[in-house]
This record gives sequence, C-alpha cells and structure tokens, in this order.
Amino acid sequence: MFTWAPDSEIRNLSVSGWNTFVVPHTDGQDDIPGLMGAIGSYSTNSTILFQKGVNYNAFTPIKFPILNNVEIRIEGNLSYPTDIPTIQAIVGSSSFPGSWFTFSGGNNVTLRGSTDPNWGWIDGHGQAWWDTQNQVDRPHGIAFSKINNGIIRNMKLWKPIAWNFATSGSTNLHAFNNKIVAVSSNPNVSAFPFNTNSYCEGGHGLSIGSLGKGGSVADVQDVLIENVVMNKTLYGARFKSWTGGNGLARKYFVEGATGREVVIFDLHSNTATNIVAKDIFATTESGDPVAVMCDPTTVTNDVGFKCQDGVFIPTKAGLWGVDV
Repeated sequence: MFTWAPDSEIRNLSVSGWNTFVVPHTDGQDDIPGLMGAIGSYSTNSTILFQKGVNYNAFTPIKFPILNNVEIRIEGNLSYPTDIPTIQAIVGSSSFPGSWFTFSGGNNVTLRGSTDPNWGWIDGHGQAWWDTQNQVDRPHGIAFSKINNGIIRNMKLWKPIAWNFATSGSTNLHAFNNKIVAVSSNPNVSAFPFNTNSYCEGGHGLSIGSLGKGGSVADVQDVLIENVVMNKTLYGARFKSWTGGNGLARKYFVEGATGREVVIFDLHSNTATNIVAKDIFATTESGDPVAVMCDPTTVTNDVGFKCQDGVFIPTKAGLWGVDV
C-alpha cells in the first residue's frame, strides 16, 4: 500500500517493477497532450491513472500505442468538448483515429472505471446533439480493438454521442459492470442508437453486426453476453448479418437480457450457426406482449425462443438451467 503524493510533486510511481503514471490536469486546458507525451514510457507493465477528484478535459482524441500488461484506470471524470463544431472538425479530419478513445492492440489490457457513483464518468455531452438531431461527424466512443486478454469493467458513460464500445479484432475479452446512461432531458427527443454492455438506459440496445456487409469477411465466435439490463431501449439484443458476406458467426449466447423488443435476429440464410438467447426476461412500456423478429429459414438450431415475427415464446434452449 502507498499514498499518492500531491499532483504537483509526482507523476511517476514505481512499485516492484510496475509503473504508474498519474495523468496531469490543468483547469480549462486539454489534458490529453500531457498523457500522449508520456504514454510511450508506460506502454508495458504500467497503470495509467486518471485520479479521483479531478475533472479531466478530453478535448482531443486519445490513441494508445500497442499495450502489454497495462491498466487504464478512470477514477476521475472525463469530459468531451461541449462545442459541436469543434468535435465535427476533429472527426472530419484525415487524422481522426476513428474513435475518441482508440486502442491499437496489445495483450493483457484492462480498462477500469470506478465503483464510486460520483466519479469515473465519461461525459459525452450528447444532449446538444440529440436536441438538434445532429448526426454529422459524431465521434464513436471507445475502440477496444485488437486486444488479446482484455477486460472492460466498471466503466460509466454519460449521454454518449455515438457508439460506445467497439471490440473489433479482440479475443478473450470480458466486459462487465459497465453503465451507460443515455436518457434525454428533453421529452421531445431521444438519444441516438449505439451499442452497449452491462446496463443501458436509453438507446437502441445490444447489437452484433452488421456482419459481412458488401461481401466483407466476418468471423465472430464464442460470444457470451450475460446479466445485461436494457432499460427503456428499443430492443434487448440484435444480431444482423448480410447476404453475400464471408466468414462465420458461431456460438453467440445472450443470457439474462432485459429490454423492450427483446430479441431481433436479422439474418440471411447460411450466415450464422449455434446462436442462442437464454434466460430472457422482458416487458413493454405499453403492457403489450413482448415481441421478437426472427426468420426460421435462417437458423438451424433452437435459438431459445420460437423463431418468428411475433410474440416471444421461450423454448427449451432458452430456459434457465437447461443445457441443450
């Protein structure tokens, strides 16, 4: 155990070969250049800490180098720019990495938030975008890409502008206890759609895909989404594939998801195998029966519910504690 020294006195702490970099902060200034200037020295066996009690300004995107045995700990609050034209200019430039927080790859990488309800938030200031229905050059959130053995836990996102977590190219990835709040304070507009994990209030729901668009190769296997709460979302879980694509999607499981339109399997024939929705509980705001969308000609196994465009009827594979 050790105690943090004052921010003005120390940035680099080393304990038994493990380095810790405390991201510096200056009120009213962009805090990302200070991180990017030091990140090369902390890409291995390190913790990068946004410390509790500090409101950081993430006014420019972060692109991490390849990381090995690194933990990113967000215990302070991070804020996007509040000015829409400023963000659009950054996103529209040729140097934009694709997301506001981009991981380039690596091994044994953890992105960890805070369990403190008041700290560890990333504020996207999405309300202004929703009010004007402005979806031009909006930034996606976190691209946790090309990571082998990765963890995303306890992250909290407030009013995000676009997609939250993208995990393309990652393997053996665990995401849990994450919270996304995308509830509009304006009753006349709603949040934009985006992809989520663990808990979401507002938005469209959980999505896999689209896979194979334009004949591209997609290979998605051994996906387990469990114990997920979707509150006031358009649907619980959706899986979409395109005809003409290449590759496969196999062993996709959704367990314990809660939503409004509970499951959508928007598939083309011969594009997915062994997909199951299990232990699903759902209600609708209107009190109408929960619905599903599924074409029975596109699946070959018991998907956990009667595959139809109609009422949600669980089947044997969808019952809790039943293995098929």
